[in-house]
Amino acid sequence: LCKAKARGPVMEYMKGEIIEERKNGDFVMETYGVENDRMRFSLLMGFGDAVEVLEPQEVIDMLKEKTLQIQNLYKD
Repeated sequence: LCKAKARGPVMEYMKGEIIEERKNGDFVMETYGVENDRMRFSLLMGFGDAVEVLEPQEVIDMLKEKTLQIQNLYKD
């Protein structure tokens, strides 16, 4: 699920197909690729909160784990 503000970069870098458009400009994009592909994972992280992975669960779990690791670096 991509926010409207990220449309340009998402379309350029993710190379997917828009399968749903929302009234507010957000959209759902379907992409294909190797789930463990380091570059794709880095791209997803780089989009921050402008992109939400809806599936597969394995990618969601990887993103959760990586964000927890990053948070742990900055604990007081």
